[in-house]
Amino acid sequence: MLPQYYNNDYVISAKWIFGSLKIGDDVICHHESLGVIIKRIKKITHNKIEVTGLNSFSTNSRIIGDLDKKDIIGKVLWQFKSQSRKNN
Repeated sequence: MLPQYYNNDYVISAKWIFGSLKIGDDVICHHESLGVIIKRIKKITHNKIEVTGLNSFSTNSRIIGDLDKKDIIGKVLWQFKSQSRKNN
């Protein structure tokens, strides 16, 4: 499986509203050692979110642990491919 997001792609996101996140949503997160990352929600329990990568080589909750809901910056609404990818 190939990555869904590439360098120089743009995304439009919205600050999430408590309770509006659901399994399968792509979210922008802040991780203390990795910085800002985009992950897909796999499971939601209370204030913890289990995330998965978008390809088999990507980091997921088994490696980085579950994220706190407070670490979610926004929910991805739309993706724009970089100009170089559009030409391929």
